[in-house]
Amino acid sequence: MSRQGGGLLLGAALAAALAGCSLGPDRGRGVEPAAGAALERPRAVVHVVRKGETLSEIARRYGVPQRQIERDNGIADPNRIRAGQRLRILPRGAARPRRDAAPAAPG
Repeated sequence: MSRQGGGLLLGAALAAALAGCSLGPDRGRGVEPAAGAALERPRAVVHVVRKGETLSEIARRYGVPQRQIERDNGIADPNRIRAGQRLRILPRGAARPRRDAAPAAPG
């Protein structure tokens, strides 16, 4: 193969490799979802309290603060949970509905 032919192959390979690179204003910002694509949110878990379980044990198991479970479930006295009670547990960082927020107006 001639020297010039090798240079053309190298140039073509380089051009093909660079064709996938972004040189626009969004360079380096990562992949963005397609228009209309829904972002996945952390989901709540429902824990059914078993006999002898404490709120602090449950909080440790799920890696969330005990007060967060109390707040999210309207528990005034953490020593008064009962077997069979269903607790909604949101992962850390999940968006929480505001209890004082007004309902959305019909539209």
